[in-house]
Amino acid sequence: MGRGYIVCAMAAVWCAWTALGQQPEPAAEAPMITPDAVHPVWQDFEPAFEPIICPFYLPGTYDREEFQCGYVLVPEDRTHSGSRLIQLMVMKIASTSETPPGGALMELTGGPGGPSLAGWRVIVNRRASYGELRATADLIYFDQRGTGHSEGRFCRGALQAYQFGLPPRTEGLEAYMRQRRECLAEARQRGVFVDGYTTWQNALDVRDIRRALGYDSWTVYGVSYGSELGQAVMRFDSAGTRAAVLDSVVPAGFTTSNTQLLLGNGFRSALDGVDEMCAADPGCRREFPDGMAQRFVDAIQAYDEDPLELSGLANMRAITGRLYLDGSLAGSALFQALYDKAIYGDLPAFLRVMETRDEAALRTYVNEIAYRIDHAYGYGMALTINCRAGFRETPGAAAPPGPDGRALVDLVGAASVFQRCGDIYDAAPDPSVAPLVSDIPTLVVTGAVDPITPPYYADVLMEGLTGAQRVDFPNTGHGGLSSNWEACGRDLLIAFLKAPDAPLDARCADETPPPDFLVGLRETKQPFRFARRLQSGTYPLVAGGAAGGLAVLVAGFLLAPIARRVDGRPSGDYGRARLLASLGALASLGGIALGVQTILSTGLNHSASLVIGVPGGVAWAGWLGVAGCALCLVALWRMAARWRSGQALGTRLALLLAPVLAATALWFLFSIGAGPV
Repeated sequence: MGRGYIVCAMAAVWCAWTALGQQPEPAAEAPMITPDAVHPVWQDFEPAFEPIICPFYLPGTYDREEFQCGYVLVPEDRTHSGSRLIQLMVMKIASTSETPPGGALMELTGGPGGPSLAGWRVIVNRRASYGELRATADLIYFDQRGTGHSEGRFCRGALQAYQFGLPPRTEGLEAYMRQRRECLAEARQRGVFVDGYTTWQNALDVRDIRRALGYDSWTVYGVSYGSELGQAVMRFDSAGTRAAVLDSVVPAGFTTSNTQLLLGNGFRSALDGVDEMCAADPGCRREFPDGMAQRFVDAIQAYDEDPLELSGLANMRAITGRLYLDGSLAGSALFQALYDKAIYGDLPAFLRVMETRDEAALRTYVNEIAYRIDHAYGYGMALTINCRAGFRETPGAAAPPGPDGRALVDLVGAASVFQRCGDIYDAAPDPSVAPLVSDIPTLVVTGAVDPITPPYYADVLMEGLTGAQRVDFPNTGHGGLSSNWEACGRDLLIAFLKAPDAPLDARCADETPPPDFLVGLRETKQPFRFARRLQSGTYPLVAGGAAGGLAVLVAGFLLAPIARRVDGRPSGDYGRARLLASLGALASLGGIALGVQTILSTGLNHSASLVIGVPGGVAWAGWLGVAGCALCLVALWRMAARWRSGQALGTRLALLLAPVLAATALWFLFSIGAGPV
């Protein structure tokens, strides 16, 4: 369902937590780690790119010169002379231009821990919408150390606290911590240097990949944690960084004395944005005159008072097939949903599901779109980076910015994990995380409704960037450019790549449309079941037969007069029954078409809402079906009233069959929830 937004996924908050309260300024006795701190053995290291067959599955064939995969060997620990070399998997997608004006673009995936290389990269970059970008620059992707197809592999497939099937704040948290400690110990026994998985080492990996591919410089494009990594690249490889795009920014070195409140403030900022969008939409304003935010908060808190146990879940979502939905997990689900602007229009339905504790809908959300147990995600790398750079508070530091989110602090369950980070991985802070000062041309992008990297984070980052331009997308969550790719994001990125020093015309961002809130929902599970049957390849044969029969009848009634004129036969007297039956058949066909189209459109544009119902306008499909039946019955009655021996047998059979087929069509509309009532 949908584009991959993640509902009921506390894990995703962990993945983005690096935004929440960065490492304090390094102590005087802890010198800044810079490339100069690299051990002499590795200072003259010459990385090389080794082409190989792409390590992912992709149906069909593709040009391996155009989409080239390979690996680069880098030291796992550049501060130690005896470090082993690890493979970093890289994919280069060659520009369609011999001399691309934008040079090369290196994408830095977020998380930390998110994999990058997969077959969908090839599929996406074959699309026409990527044609101009492909003509502008070579595109480079890589799996960061510890993620995806790269080494080292540790803590892969680890579970989140709720996935153990235990209360996530108590037994689930203890199981989570125990598993993390065990997988770190096992990694060390296998010779993995877990302390080497830092933002600093990541940044030098990016530099080494650039050298291995033969680029003198390139543009880096980082989203979320990728923006923090991008800042480190700008710091440690400034000569090789032509420009930078930092989207959904995490200001490196951002300090706070209350990281939990920082998270709560971001949550409040996003909920305020939801209420503003709702107030601007007539339908949403009519249904929620006081906004949705407080009702969401009340619904989430109700799960704290009375948690709900969901069972029958897919094992890839929860290892025991069940989970305990408490307030912290319900809050995390909403927090994560606010990342993706594609789900904003579904928020009224999501609120309804939470308030009514609709177990069928909640179970579907988890089974379809919750976070998977994933062996590609670099949970070990995420753990080491986050614990060394993301969860350390500075006594006496200023209060975090943003609106007051104190009432929301306990509604994001990840906080209880982060508070005990030191009990899992107690390592020295990463001193490479510090505020950036740079004159490299930079495009800073924000989304106004982003809960994890709210727009006021960019205010902090911009203070040190003298060559930066900023674009703020309204009605948008995480990933401003990608969320608005077709409408504006692609054009802005291409324009910046071509001329990073030139002023950017970003007026298109101001025109970002508000969400289409789906209100007035007809609550029924039938449309969702119908859509799932279609998805599984089970088609409604009875409805197809009825539609086909009605179409044949319409064609026959239209062609019959032509045939009679050609044959020179007189027309029988049916009291306009043929016309009425034709109109009835057309109405029934229209009802089927409208009902199916409404359900499929809802599934494509409001997939989270399809679980509980469809727009009330689907009733028009049912009324068309009723009208079709009525017209066909009237046609049959008029024929019967004029029954005589001279009437054609075929016409009689058609008029007898029409109401049967129309009734079948109406039955189908009722069966998929598109009846008139």
